[in-house]
Amino acid sequence: MTNTDVGITDDEGSTMTLGEGRTPLIPSTHDENLYYKHEGLNPSGSFKDRGTALTVSKALEEGIEKLHVCSSGNAALSLAVYTRRAGLECVCHVPEQTSESKKQLMEALGATLVEYDGVYEDIFHELREKDLDGWNVTPGVSNTSLEAYERIAAEILAQVVPEQVIVPCGNGTNLAGIWRGFEKHGESPAMVGVQMKGAAPIKKALEEEKSHAVVEDPGESLAEGIIASESFNCAEATDAITASDGRLEVITETELEAGLRELVREGILPEPTSAAVKPVADRYDGVTVAVVTGSGLKNYTELRELC
Repeated sequence: MTNTDVGITDDEGSTMTLGEGRTPLIPSTHDENLYYKHEGLNPSGSFKDRGTALTVSKALEEGIEKLHVCSSGNAALSLAVYTRRAGLECVCHVPEQTSESKKQLMEALGATLVEYDGVYEDIFHELREKDLDGWNVTPGVSNTSLEAYERIAAEILAQVVPEQVIVPCGNGTNLAGIWRGFEKHGESPAMVGVQMKGAAPIKKALEEEKSHAVVEDPGESLAEGIIASESFNCAEATDAITASDGRLEVITETELEAGLRELVREGILPEPTSAAVKPVADRYDGVTVAVVTGSGLKNYTELRELC
């Protein structure tokens, strides 16, 4: 199967691009049926760059000069990179507990950093109610990213046809977008989301047969990108999981840390959130693609301490 067969073209739909996408599909060294889609090799080190490129392109087309984003880290860093390149203003609204390395990079790129004494979900709701001097491009408010993430499916299909695809889920946007991509190409692997024990609103929504759910006190985790009390693309994510006959898996902090060490032993440097896919991948047989959503080079302190 070639790139042309699955509809990959050189036109990403983005006029503002830094070469995001076309990330490698890396075979596991321990399991011949397991592959890692390494999104950490995008320009800012995460899958968020795909959506950001499209968002910034649309802002340039509309003459918008200032963009705001609420983020636990990766979306804000991605926006800081792309707005710097495009010559736009960027305001990153982040929780105080966001990784120091990511916050330092945002400021180095010229973004305005606004820190909050609260969790991501509180910031999301507060920002959505504000009359901002620019676009609020936060995933869950803006769904531009869903379109961009469809291309991950096309890139996977250019190399393998998986039986299941495993994706860490915060808002659930990435999983939902990838599923849309598979649907467009007539394939239906089981979409398997991963959240942390005690912080799995998508799992709760599935169990309660609702489009949205909230969990109380999700706690803290190394997996800062998926520690959530609610998921703002929950409806799209639950639809994707249900339609694909998939499921939402939950892991513990101990499993996360073990998964991180195992990925490093395979020569892959994931950010801690991305390591959530490894313990779940070990639960499945057949051709499996685990989406490594971010690079551990932004979390060198945690990697050094744990590995």
